[in-house]
Amino acid sequence: MRRWFLIFIIAFLLMGCSQRNQKKEKVFTMGTEEFSKGIDPSNEWDGWYTMRYGIGETLFSLDENLHPQPWLASGYRAISANIWEIDLKSGILFSDGDTLTPQMVVKNLEHIAKKNKRAKFLENASYEIFGNTIRITMAQPRASLIGDLADPYACMIDLDHSDENHIVGSGPYTCEEFVADRHIILRPNPYYWDGKPKMDKVVVKKVFDKETGAMALDNGELDAFVALNEQSYRIFENLKKYHAQSIETSRLYAVYYNPETVEKSLREAIHLAINKEEMAQYLFYKNMTPTNTPFPDSTGFGDSEVKTAKYDVERAREILEQSGYRDEDGDGYLEKDGKKVQLHIHYYQRLSNEQVATQLITSLRNIGIFADITKNMDASYLKNGNYDLGLYTVVTLPKGDPQSFLEDVMSKEGVSNFNHFSDSRADELLNQFLTATGQQERTEIARQLVQIYSDAYYMECIGFAHSNAVTKKNVQGFILSPSQYRQISVDLDKGGE
Repeated sequence: MRRWFLIFIIAFLLMGCSQRNQKKEKVFTMGTEEFSKGIDPSNEWDGWYTMRYGIGETLFSLDENLHPQPWLASGYRAISANIWEIDLKSGILFSDGDTLTPQMVVKNLEHIAKKNKRAKFLENASYEIFGNTIRITMAQPRASLIGDLADPYACMIDLDHSDENHIVGSGPYTCEEFVADRHIILRPNPYYWDGKPKMDKVVVKKVFDKETGAMALDNGELDAFVALNEQSYRIFENLKKYHAQSIETSRLYAVYYNPETVEKSLREAIHLAINKEEMAQYLFYKNMTPTNTPFPDSTGFGDSEVKTAKYDVERAREILEQSGYRDEDGDGYLEKDGKKVQLHIHYYQRLSNEQVATQLITSLRNIGIFADITKNMDASYLKNGNYDLGLYTVVTLPKGDPQSFLEDVMSKEGVSNFNHFSDSRADELLNQFLTATGQQERTEIARQLVQIYSDAYYMECIGFAHSNAVTKKNVQGFILSPSQYRQISVDLDKGGE
């Protein structure tokens, strides 16, 4: 009996030692309001999440100035606006151990051309392979191709072993479990080509509102939370055990003017009456960069390169008076031709649109213009013309190149030309975009187009939203990028564990 008791004690002690010697699993848990229904990058906008979660990578990525740089590719050459050559890096493996070959790159490009409507420009492309070089011949000139291939829909995946529920990518992490609009569990990619992932497990959870996310971060349930509201961000920024970061993106808060109901002189006066600097400082707590143009200043075709009128309430009042706007009945609001001027502002619930709309009311009242606001389920009011001022949020540089946005808002067939902008000189410049492959030439075309658009007062550019995140102080390697495409990287780590 005594012998059995001793054996039991020894076994118990050995088991305890074994458990103590086991390495503790390093787990990173992140919360976010934005989640996806899938992680197949070729499906609509799901590629944003494939890349954010560290599963997929593209041939090119956008740097801090939103310029495309080689990622899975090692370089490129423009033979003409129709013909491009791309050199692929050697030794890149997918998470199943298979090699990313030029043939697989071509297979991916053909796949997304059929699957994603934003990649339809690739539909009739032809491909030639010379060693690790891929020559792409486009059916139509595509001078923006390199930026196009930085879009997350162009994540390279192992199509031979992937389906929409199981994506095999080249990123530092691979999906273990995915539940749509709920969570994703990630494990390190043992074949990753650019370093060794440091976390044993990464969990990304859907959080249904910002307040819940802030509470979960504060009570230790989360290591990071993305996109806090301004008040919560301000609190965490001043707490030593957290690291708060905020970065300017190209997501623009914009206001479309309806030129059929708001004449140009009134549009110009409204532009002068909006104090965007004050809005950024107090309404957004520095989580917005004010702007008068649709592109960040670092691009070479932003505020510093385009002539625009600055905030000037007195000048706004002068323009209104010169244009026949007067307060005839002494109620503080202006009339014209005997009729009260009343503007209808429409917005949809997205980011801080409601706060911007409310601030517009104040700006308009300050120059004697009466306005009301209407909340909508979506932005369909822009398509049907049911607005005087219509709010819209849009990413203006999703691929690091201005062509697509400027075509969308300025060309006659533009999908976002809601207020029917038309200008013959603009049409000429948009056509020049098709064949201009030099960066300096494209920058100058964009600058001229932005000047034309700004002078017309068809869109009021308010500011660029910032992407923000708060992590615990011991977290390193969590990425916030101006493109908003990247978050989880190979360098993600938690110190002290």
